[in-house]
Order: sequence, then structure tokens, then C-alpha cells
Amino acid sequence: MPTAYTKVAWKSGSRIKADPVLGFEEIQELNRVNGGFAPDGALVQHAKNKTSVFHEDFYSLSEAEMVDEWLLNKERKIYRSLMVTMAVDKGEGTSEPFLIEVRQSWRDTEPDSGKKVWRDITDMLSDPEGRQRLLAKAHRDMQHFVSRYRVLHELSHVIKPIEEYLEA
Repeated sequence: MPTAYTKVAWKSGSRIKADPVLGFEEIQELNRVNGGFAPDGALVQHAKNKTSVFHEDFYSLSEAEMVDEWLLNKERKIYRSLMVTMAVDKGEGTSEPFLIEVRQSWRDTEPDSGKKVWRDITDMLSDPEGRQRLLAKAHRDMQHFVSRYRVLHELSHVIKPIEEYLEA
């Protein structure tokens, strides 16, 4: 198992202001003082200290802005969490159940609006651009799966075909 970290960075698109290396060190220290694993809420509590590299990430907004941000995140979680099983036509009068995420985030079509809307997955499947976006998301999901679980040799029979597909 690897024990040396070669790179520390925030995920692409994250809006975390703290330096990732300092943040990682702070999280590691928080884990250490909590017996190896910090419980939920420990980082939030720790970040109240103005010397924490995460203080600005947690406490730079007013209470009203924090509530609005929390509600928006809750809305996103609701959209991302809704799952529906639909019948997919297999031809010859047969179908099979298929579990899908109901909604996907989509940039608003108005120029420069910067807004996101949530489109129903069935609409996206019937729209050429929507289908392309879903395929691109699936591609990114496969890349993330491979990078996250590559070290698990038990999954090599699954990861190898995914890697071959991604390289094609």
C-alpha cells in the first residue's frame, strides 16, 4: 500500500480557498488528535478558530448567506438523490427495468446567465446534445472510478476493460 503522498490538490471545480497542502496537513492533525479519524463536524468546529486554513471557507459568509447556500446545496442533493426505475424497450415487445438518476444539471441556454437548470434524464436521452452530455459524464465517472479503485486488485477484471475503453 502506498504510504507517500505525491500530490495534494482540490478536485477540479471545487471552490475551496484553503491551500490544499496546508488543508491536508490540518485534516491529518485533526484525525490524529481524534484517535485516527475525526468525527463529522470536527472540521467545522475546528475551523471556528481564525488560525485554521479553513476558517474563511466556513465562516466568510453572513448567516443569511450561509442559510441560502445550505438550502441551495440541499436542493441539489434532493435532485441528485431522486432515483426512478423505468422500463427500457429491448425490442420485440419486451422491456427491462432500468434504474436511473432522474435529473442532471445543465447550464441554462440563456447566454451569460450562469444559471444551472435540472433536466429530466428522459429528455436528455432524446436530445442529441443531452445524450452527448450524459456520455461525457459517464466517461468522467469511469475515469474517477478507475483512479479511485485502481489499487484494489480484486477489481482488476472490471477496471481493465474500463481502461481499455477509455484509451480507445
